[in-house]
Amino acid sequence: MEATNLLWVDLRHQRTESSLFSDLSKYCGTKHHRIHVLREPVDVAATVSHVRPKMLFFEYDYPDLSGLNTLQQTKLHCPSLPIIMLTEQHSEALAVWALRSRVWDYLVKPLATQDICHRVTHLSGMLEGVKDRAPWEMLMPQRTIPRDVRFRAKGDKQNSLLPALNYIETHYHEKMSCTEVAKLCGMRPSQFSRAFKREQGLTFRELLIRYRIEKAQKLLQHPSASVVDVAFAVGFNDHSHFTRMFRRYVGISPSAFRLKHQPG
Repeated sequence: MEATNLLWVDLRHQRTESSLFSDLSKYCGTKHHRIHVLREPVDVAATVSHVRPKMLFFEYDYPDLSGLNTLQQTKLHCPSLPIIMLTEQHSEALAVWALRSRVWDYLVKPLATQDICHRVTHLSGMLEGVKDRAPWEMLMPQRTIPRDVRFRAKGDKQNSLLPALNYIETHYHEKMSCTEVAKLCGMRPSQFSRAFKREQGLTFRELLIRYRIEKAQKLLQHPSASVVDVAFAVGFNDHSHFTRMFRRYVGISPSAFRLKHQPG
């Protein structure tokens, strides 16, 4: 049987540790899979045309806008090619983005080599069995709806606020107003504000800022993340405002926090 071509795009910033590609090539061997690797942000679509892989892998440690745009543009040029995304830095917003970008599978590292090999073998079998007899969409895996976004019993006190809480988790980095979020809950702004403060113990704006600061603390621990980049990534368009809010909730400045949590 002819070996299947796979294309692995390594978009990590820090390469002090070996890529999962190395383990995958050893575990799966070269008899059934031939793995090609790209380690620079080149034209992936052109490489796909040359290599003609059956599936694509995008590996990240800290996904930035450039790296995610590379994946998105590749998907636009090669819509029928399944993409497996592997990332070290994980967030709800990133997972939602991957799903909306039609990524086949979204995996968070550290990850056992056996797990990734199992997915490769499973997907290869599906592609071999389907070939041209069914549209690509029939191959897309079924996504389990998270429990926290399912409808709940009417007696659940926080049921009416779930749309707002879910919206904050997935859109915290975007500009949002109390009025627009209140509409998601079917409430007037004043009604929403009272209900939110009563159930959460914080105002909508306070909870949003706290959530953004929590995300910022995680991002600042990455060695290649600058304070300015993190501020914009979590929804602050004003660097000085971000610094004031961070100091208020954390007790130190973002720069001091970043220096304190840098490796080595």
